[in-house]
Amino acid sequence: MKYWKALSCMAALFMLGAVAGILVPQQAVKAVLESLRDMAKQMGLELPLTPFLLMLIILANNLRVSLLIVISGIVVIGPSLIVFVNGVIISAVYLYASSATSPLTAFLSILPHGVIEIPAILNIAASSTIFWLSVWRRILKGVQVDLGKEAITLLKHLALTVVLLFLAAAVEAFITPRIANLPIYTCALLPPHSS
Repeated sequence: MKYWKALSCMAALFMLGAVAGILVPQQAVKAVLESLRDMAKQMGLELPLTPFLLMLIILANNLRVSLLIVISGIVVIGPSLIVFVNGVIISAVYLYASSATSPLTAFLSILPHGVIEIPAILNIAASSTIFWLSVWRRILKGVQVDLGKEAITLLKHLALTVVLLFLAAAVEAFITPRIANLPIYTCALLPPHSS
C-alpha cells in the first residue's frame, strides 16, 4: 500500500469519525470532561495549568496515542480505529465547546494546533498500517518484503510525528489559548465542580 493512498484513507476515516461525533450526546461529553478534570485534581494538577506543564501533558498524551497507533497496527485495523475515534472526539468536544462558548471560539481553540497535530496522527497511522501490512504479507503470503527498510521508513515517520506533536503541543499550550481568548484548556469551559 502506498503512503499517499494510506494517508488518504486515514484522512477519510478521520472525517467519518468527525461526522459520527455529531451524534454523541452533549451530556456524555460534559461527563467525560468533568471526569478528566476530577482525575487531574486527584493527580494534584490544579487548573489552570502553567503553559509549560500543559504542553508536557499534551505532548505525553499525544506520544502515547502515537505509540498505541504503532503497536495496534499489528492487527492492521488498529490505527484506523484510533483515527476514527479521534475524529469522533474532536467533533463531539467541538460541539460541546461551541455550546459553552461560541462556534468561532471553539473553532479557534482547535485550529491553531489542529493543523499540525491531526496530520501528525494521520501520518503515523498511515505509516504504521503500511508497515504491519508488509509484515503480514510476508508472514501469510510469503511475499518478499524488505522489513528492515520498512521499519526504517516507519521510524522516520515516527520521528516526523514526534517533531510535529511537539510543535502542536507548544502551539496548543502557548498560542491557542491566546488566539481563542480562553483560560488554559477545555476544562475551563466547565462550571466549577461542587464538592
